[in-house]
Amino acid sequence: MEPNDPRHKAVPSSFCRAYCLDGLDDQKDNPSNLIGRTGYSSGNNNNFKNSNTTLTNKRSSFGYPTSLFRVTSTSDGKLYALRRIDSAGCVSHKIIQNVLNMWMNNSRSDDMHHCNHNHRSSLFQHPGVVAWHKCFISQRAVFFVHQFHVGAVTLKERFFDPNHVNNNSIRGSNVADLGLPLNPGPGVPLPESLIWSCFTQLVSAISVIHRSKLAVRTLQLNHILVTRDGGPSATSSSSYISGMNGNSGLLFPKLRFRINCLGIVDILEYETRKSLDDLQMEDMRSLGCLILSMTTGTEVTINDITLRNINSISPSQEHQQQQRAMGMLNHYSDFVRQHYSRELHSLME
Repeated sequence: MEPNDPRHKAVPSSFCRAYCLDGLDDQKDNPSNLIGRTGYSSGNNNNFKNSNTTLTNKRSSFGYPTSLFRVTSTSDGKLYALRRIDSAGCVSHKIIQNVLNMWMNNSRSDDMHHCNHNHRSSLFQHPGVVAWHKCFISQRAVFFVHQFHVGAVTLKERFFDPNHVNNNSIRGSNVADLGLPLNPGPGVPLPESLIWSCFTQLVSAISVIHRSKLAVRTLQLNHILVTRDGGPSATSSSSYISGMNGNSGLLFPKLRFRINCLGIVDILEYETRKSLDDLQMEDMRSLGCLILSMTTGTEVTINDITLRNINSISPSQEHQQQQRAMGMLNHYSDFVRQHYSRELHSLME
């Protein structure tokens, strides 16, 4: 952003060199630095129209007006992803401290022995999560600080967003020639080895979080970050895996999947928090929807396959919802059975 950009006022003074990750500054920013290259999204669509605009009231997937910046900390000089959430009047300093303590105390459990304990600046350490560093209130807004991963894109952008730019400099060199479509589109199956890789990486992170008596709560396509394993410039043969259905003639980059936005929902919905068992069960349902989305090429959410507002609808409407959900699941099940192995189909069952 330009030095006189009014959006700088939205960033606390403890950070500098802010760059807005929400919108496309067509007139003043270099196209090579657009949101696709940064890999972060607040959930807003073009929250800022140009460099002369100020914060808008568009809501993100968290239900509040949200802005996202890449910033440099004035205390340690490192890059971070700074998420500003406005109008969250339900959040207090006490709530923030309670949630921070919950994540910090549980992250010191025996399940974290494989992580680097020499780097304790983040609240939860695992290779399958985007490290959450802190949360604070400033300027009548709530700020969340997470690790910044250069070259990352969200899972939704990587495989489901038809408007995402097909730019090899963004996705990795010569990706289009490696047997991995940038945005395959609805109904186009992804390589099974890629789906298994995503599943095993996410399950590894989820199991550690659940054993720590915590819940993820952000297992959605727009909250999973994807990076090239070994970094954006990895080119060695070990950085690639074989293509679909064991076709070794097709190669594509090994990808690292990380769960992003840990702790945000815990703080925003602290006063209406469900039981831990219910939250962890929701995590598993969300994981199933996420993998189902990858196998079918169509975004599937919990709302698509569960009954809604059952206390305020008639029995006939409830029956219609059940029939619709079952019909959708049967359709997806048939698709997975036709395009993937018996093992993957059994997993989805």
